[in-house]
Amino acid sequence: MSMIFMTVLIVGGLLFYFNSTTGGLFGKTDSSSRGALAKTFEDDTYMYYLSETQIQQAIKTSTTTVDLIENFLLEEKQGEGSGVAFAYVETPYLTVVKEARKIYDYTGRRPVVEEVKPNLMDQYLPVHVRFYENKAYIYDVQIGQDDDNIQPYKVDNANGGTAKIIYLNVEKLDFSQPLTITTVDRIDSSQMSVFSLEFDEYAP
Repeated sequence: MSMIFMTVLIVGGLLFYFNSTTGGLFGKTDSSSRGALAKTFEDDTYMYYLSETQIQQAIKTSTTTVDLIENFLLEEKQGEGSGVAFAYVETPYLTVVKEARKIYDYTGRRPVVEEVKPNLMDQYLPVHVRFYENKAYIYDVQIGQDDDNIQPYKVDNANGGTAKIIYLNVEKLDFSQPLTITTVDRIDSSQMSVFSLEFDEYAP
């Protein structure tokens, strides 16, 4: 009995140690300290705002094409050969296409506007960066616009470290100026990728 008791204590101690030093043993999403995003989609002055007719068209597109992110990929200015595979911006239009496709693939029916609209946001604009292997954990992200640094609202490491999701605060963006997204390896700074986001290229 004493051996069993000691074994339980040792295993429990090890589990506590790993959990506190690595952020958990299981594949949960690592993120910044901010919690869930409050989603609203009411600002019709937002560059990427969608009318109900445009949402319906995006839903139709999602069920008639296999292309999802191809039209939303960002131009890579620097960094071929680094740990980054590609990056794309998720406008509300792309969110509709992705969410509608999930419902269509799962149920076999085309969703209605009310099913996808709750996923849309006008306060935050997500940018996704995909990495080879699980290198999201070792890359930092820098956002720049017109020689100014922009602090993302939130950054998540997702999909087991193969992706970063960067949530940009819309109020802090100048949509008339291009944005740069730079990813830098924390260990080897020569491993760097720079992407350019021209906002008007992705308007509906």
